[in-house]
Amino acid sequence: MIKQIWIFFCLLPVLSLSQDFSFSPGPVLDGQMDVDGYGLHQIDILNETEDTLWLTWRMIGNTMPDEWDVNLCDNVICYGVMPTMADMNPVAPDSAAFLRITTYPGNVAGSGQLLFWIYKTGFPEDHSTIAFNLSAGITGISETEKSEIRVFPNPTSGPLHLVVPEEEPFTWTLYDALGQTSQRGQGPDLDLSALPKGNYWLQIEYRNRKALFPVQNQ
Repeated sequence: MIKQIWIFFCLLPVLSLSQDFSFSPGPVLDGQMDVDGYGLHQIDILNETEDTLWLTWRMIGNTMPDEWDVNLCDNVICYGVMPTMADMNPVAPDSAAFLRITTYPGNVAGSGQLLFWIYKTGFPEDHSTIAFNLSAGITGISETEKSEIRVFPNPTSGPLHLVVPEEEPFTWTLYDALGQTSQRGQGPDLDLSALPKGNYWLQIEYRNRKALFPVQNQ
């Protein structure tokens, strides 16, 4: 599953922010929880125009653990059953809409990602992407440790080589741009040549911690 992080040039095919709205605290939210506690995670969608905006959200990826209780609210309603898309209430100038995810891991450690398109109602082709990368009971690798991990060559035409500090055992999971698992394995080598060209996420896990890297298959 995917922790969060990330997502721009080498991430999803379309991640450019619309000039009409921006995101706070940003388009990617990384959240961590206790396995026996609740989590509250929110991204605001700020109207950057002088006019009212009509916005729609669409879920495009969901890798949250099945055991977790996960609910979604927007600036219209909190949904009992999570839908795949919905229109938001009109957003006035200098105001904001939001997507809010509440989670209860139920003492089950794990991690997952929710991906959404945000776009002006009726124009899904001109979307921006936001991501909630959530984990419970798992510690992320520090930026210092992450800088010591090597993933090369990147971009690649197929072969990919991985190096972690001190040559410790590790596992990896490769996700496509929609958060679906493409490959799993362990050890320093993998091959993307049989996969469609495009952008992927590579999650490396060792020492009971994990880090995520964007990978491009040319």
